[in-house]
Amino acid sequence: MKNIWKTFKTFDKFQWWLKFTINPLGGFFGGKPGKWTRGAFITISLTAKCPMRHWYCPFMLDREKYPAFPESSIEEWIEFIDKFPEWVSYVGICGGEPTIVKGLPDLVNYLLNTGRKVCIFTNLWNVAPFQWTQASSRLQIQATYHHDDDPVRFTTAYSEVTRMGHKVEAVEIDNQSKKLPFTKLKPFLTPEYLRDIRQFHCSPVSPKTRAIYTGMEKWYTEAK
Repeated sequence: MKNIWKTFKTFDKFQWWLKFTINPLGGFFGGKPGKWTRGAFITISLTAKCPMRHWYCPFMLDREKYPAFPESSIEEWIEFIDKFPEWVSYVGICGGEPTIVKGLPDLVNYLLNTGRKVCIFTNLWNVAPFQWTQASSRLQIQATYHHDDDPVRFTTAYSEVTRMGHKVEAVEIDNQSKKLPFTKLKPFLTPEYLRDIRQFHCSPVSPKTRAIYTGMEKWYTEAK
């Protein structure tokens, strides 16, 4: 009887109630969450390519260790997300630089139309894809100004994408003094970000290898 009471006290009643009320079958039988639950958060790297070659970019740091590998197609990414073991409710899209990837609007529009939240991490190198991307309250564009970039180029691109009706948050890396008036400093790796065990990272070849990584434990996989 004592063991039963101890188990009951440590049982997360609120999480069970939340899952049961939102997704009754999943809550009662322990099935995977459905569309209306929090779901999994994944960040996908569409490409390792980028017109800028920053020393602090993970792909640049490990360029010698991880040689060029075949990148997955947009169709492969869609299948990968749809067949993920858990409902994916949030997708962060990064690179390299995702705006140089052909088909980016198709991927974003598909994710939005299937009820996901999407955040695109970009240096706004190419603003053309945003003309064909739906403006949505579930789409966030986080534009990073790097200090070796042309401030006029970045400011012009930021204004263009904003005029298209998109919600854009402009940030700068936090280890240098802020240079632009409309940006804010933001660390890339926060304690909260690292603690989020529901966050998965997927390299450009993940749909081909089915390899994913939890948190920041590892970012890449070699081509197989």
